[in-house]
Amino acid sequence: MATLKFKTNINCNNCKTIASQALNNIAGIKNWDVDIVAPEKYLTVEGENIKSEEVIGALANVGFKGQLIKN
Repeated sequence: MATLKFKTNINCNNCKTIASQALNNIAGIKNWDVDIVAPEKYLTVEGENIKSEEVIGALANVGFKGQLIKN
């Protein structure tokens, strides 16, 4: 299973609910979570054959930013 990490502006539970509408519709994503407690709001996405551009685009469609973090 691949893991991608993004810096994002999802910063509360309401934001997570809105983002879930986009992220739950991306094929291949098995799990995702945003650490809204940490100062840097990191979105972690796990799954198979996930394209970072698709995640970033889906977030943009519901009003959020996503920037892939290179590990």
